[in-house]
This record gives sequence, C-alpha cells and structure tokens, in this order.
Amino acid sequence: MTDGTPLWEAPAKNAQPVGPIPGYRYANLVERVAATFLDYIVFAVVAAPAYILIDPRIYSPIRTVWVLVAFVGVFAFAIRPLGGRTVAGRLLGLRIVRRSDGAAIGDGRAIVRLLGLFLTLIIWPVSLIVTLVGRERRTPADALAGTVVIKRTKAPTDALSS
Repeated sequence: MTDGTPLWEAPAKNAQPVGPIPGYRYANLVERVAATFLDYIVFAVVAAPAYILIDPRIYSPIRTVWVLVAFVGVFAFAIRPLGGRTVAGRLLGLRIVRRSDGAAIGDGRAIVRLLGLFLTLIIWPVSLIVTLVGRERRTPADALAGTVVIKRTKAPTDALSS
C-alpha cells in the first residue's frame, strides 16, 4: 500500500464510506490495545537509552512525559518506511488509512492523529465507549484526523500485500 493504492472506492458525495475491500475489516478495540501495548514496549526500548543519556540524575514525571511524547512523535515519522505502520501494526496486520477512500495517510493527518491521541487519553471513558460501539471502531483521534484502523483478515494475494 505504500504506492498510495486506495483500499476502497471513494463514496458518492454526501454518502458514508463503504468500508474496507474484501480481505480487510475494521480493527477492534482488543487488537488496537494490543498494538499500542507492543508499540509502547518498542518505545521503551528505544527511548530508555536516550532518556538516560540526556541526564540520568534528573528525574521528574513531567520530563518523562515530554521525553516519551518526543519519542512517540519521532517514532510516528520513522515508521514511514514501514508502509506507514508501526512494528506492532505490521505484526498484527493493522493499518491506519483515510476514512474517505482507504488510501495511506500523509504527514498532516499523522500529526493531527498524534495530537488527537492526547484528547483520547484525557476523555478515555468516552473514547472507550465510542470505540466499542461505533461501526468503524474509531477513536476521537481517528475522528479528528479522518482516519480508520483496518485489519487484514486473509493472506494478501495481490498488489495490496505491502
């Protein structure tokens, strides 16, 4: 999908998106939480040495949060060579795509989605309910960025296998 090939046809004007093509479905909450957990492990492995190198004598919760936020942001852009997916997303067959047509998201949407994750964390009970009951399983971050998370349900057999 790194070639920009959409994963579904754009809907008619003022119509709801039709959803993923055969072989894909919307990712559920358990899959998304599992991917997030695995990504945090990757973040910790990458961020811990840098955190110690910055200045190991100074500890503060605020500093820790800012260092993690910085690494999450850097990581979000470092995954571009992986087809726009994190390591966990690749392992679990998850992909973040534009809701409108299923194409890969660009840097602008990635930034909006990253900022939207903070909103999602602040209002996490509402986020949890919305993600559980919505047909597309979208979080507030997805709604702000105009994205959905989809999962590959069968082995790819064509050009979409990337």
